[in-house]
Order: sequence, then structure tokens, then C-alpha cells
Amino acid sequence: MKKTTLRLGLVLGLIAFNTPRLLASVTITSPIGGNNVSADKALNSTNGAAFTALGNIVITEGANTDFANGVNQTLILTLPNGWRFNAGVGTVSFTTSRNISAASILVVTNSATVTFTVSGTPALDTLTIGGLQVQTLDGANVPGADYIRRVFENPGTAVVAGIDDFTTFGFLNQVAGAAKGLAMATQPPPTAMAGALFSPQPKVKVVEQFGNVRDADNSTVVTAARLAGSGTLQGTLARTAVSGVASYTDLSHNVTDTITIQFTATNLISVTSSPIVVGPGPATRLVFATQPGSASAGFPFGISRVVKSQG
Repeated sequence: MKKTTLRLGLVLGLIAFNTPRLLASVTITSPIGGNNVSADKALNSTNGAAFTALGNIVITEGANTDFANGVNQTLILTLPNGWRFNAGVGTVSFTTSRNISAASILVVTNSATVTFTVSGTPALDTLTIGGLQVQTLDGANVPGADYIRRVFENPGTAVVAGIDDFTTFGFLNQVAGAAKGLAMATQPPPTAMAGALFSPQPKVKVVEQFGNVRDADNSTVVTAARLAGSGTLQGTLARTAVSGVASYTDLSHNVTDTITIQFTATNLISVTSSPIVVGPGPATRLVFATQPGSASAGFPFGISRVVKSQG
């Protein structure tokens, strides 16, 4: 009986020693309001500057001790460079009758500080940060996509299982605003031969107010036409933008002259190319400009012959 008890104790001890310990951590539900924010909302926009609501950041305990006990602990969330919060705007709430007994929030330009108290008998808590609003500083200088974080340099004092320097609290990125005009991506050549395809062929960008290419635009139709000079531009004159760029492939001009090309699209500011000097093509044959007149043998023709080359 004694040997059996010893053996059973040894087995139970080995099982306990080798069983993985399950460490709980909080679950963070990130907002999506900061995804694909239009450059038209940037601080320096002249067309709709505004803050964008993020939506709720929800921190939910996986174990009832994930929020460590403490009075007036702080959790500081910091924005990436190029963004700002709407200072003074934000809320914080928590599940009542559990461990969190008080919470407040202070929002300044680049950070939001949540202050909360945890005490009493452990219970599963949820902390919700809401009402935050963001804005980019410069629509022309699009900041790279980044996250709201608890950064190492300014983390606050709270100890929360599962939250560290790599934890994210919302993705932020800026995209081009509404189409406003056209811009040259590739100019046609400064010189060309009549009847020959331009090389290079022009390319035209669809841009917004800051000059950023609207790279999601696959529908704008751009139309080309001769502006300065004479004659009719040849080739496929209407092209649909692909990733914000309308690319021409077969434009040419048959009349020798100095021309420009104007590119237009519905409700957008047009753009005009640099001048193109269209010269004659290479000579391929000779023709009489003036036919010779009749003459007697040994005497000059009555009318001198005139010959010219043609392309």
C-alpha cells in the first residue's frame, strides 16, 4: 500500500511538472475608423479638412487578474508621426461591479492617457476607450501606414497582461483625396516627324488637390486633342486611367508645325503638354514641281525643270 501511494504521488508530480501553464492575456479589439483616411481631411486641406472618428478600442480580460491591482494607474497610447488627436475629445468606460472602480481619460495632441484603479476580488473586466478622433498634418506628405501604440518611451504605469511595446491599438493610413485635375506623368517628345508615332508617348496622371496620384482610379477617361498649332491629332485620343494613369500608345501628327496637346477629363482641371516641333518625315521619292518645256535638239529647255523630294 505504501509503495502504491509513493508511485501515485510520483506520477502526479511528473504530470504537474510537465503540464504547460496557460498564461492568459487581454484581448484588444482595434477600431477601423483610421483606415484609408482621405488626404482631403488633412490639417492643410482646402477641401474638407476634418478629424476622423476612430471607433472604440476595447480591452477585455482573458483572466480575472490581467489588470494588476493599483490606484490611478496609467495606460498611454501614442500616435505615429504625422498624425494628431483632437485634443480634449475622448471617453473611457468599464464594466461596473467588477475590479475596475474608476477611470478617466486625458487626450492631448499626440497621446491619450487612460487613468484607472483596480482593486477588490478578481473578476473579468472590460475597458473601453471611445470617441478618439485623428487627423493627418499634411495631405501632400502622406505618412506611412502605422499603428497607435503603447511606446517604450512613454508607456504609463499600468501592468496589463498581454500589453507591451509591440501591442497595437488601431491601424492608421492616409490615401489620396478626391480627383481634382490632371498632370503630366510623361511628356511627349520635344521633336517629332510628321506621320510617325511620338516617342515617348504621353502619360497623364489623375491627381487630387495635393498632387498625389489617385492610384485606385481605374475609371477616369482622359481625352487628348491638339491645342496650339494646326492639323488634327492622330491616334486613339481617349484613354481610361489604370491605377490613376492614362497611357497613350499611338499618337502622331501629320502636319508640320509646332503643336501642344491638351488633355481633359469630365469635371477635372485639364493639363497641356510641352510644345512638340513636328518636322517633315524622311524623303522617300522625287517628284517634278515644274515639268520641263519643249526644246530643239542642242538648245536649252524653254522651261527649267524643278524637282523636289517628298516623304
